[in-house]
Amino acid sequence: MRIYINTIMISLSFTLIIGAEVDSAFSVKWTDLSWGSGGLHPDGPPWSMVGPYDFDNDGFGDFIVTSSYTG
Repeated sequence: MRIYINTIMISLSFTLIIGAEVDSAFSVKWTDLSWGSGGLHPDGPPWSMVGPYDFDNDGFGDFIVTSSYTG
């Protein structure tokens, strides 16, 4: 059991170290209005997004992906 716990701790530590490395060459490629101003990404929590959404008016719902990356 002790070996199992040590393995988990080492794996988590390694994951946190790798996750802390950030691409410093990131640049904004696209911007939009805020959600409250009619934009396509929310400025609040996910539950503030009330759907369904059909941005291209094809009669099918659209899947929304948004990112809150700041750098």
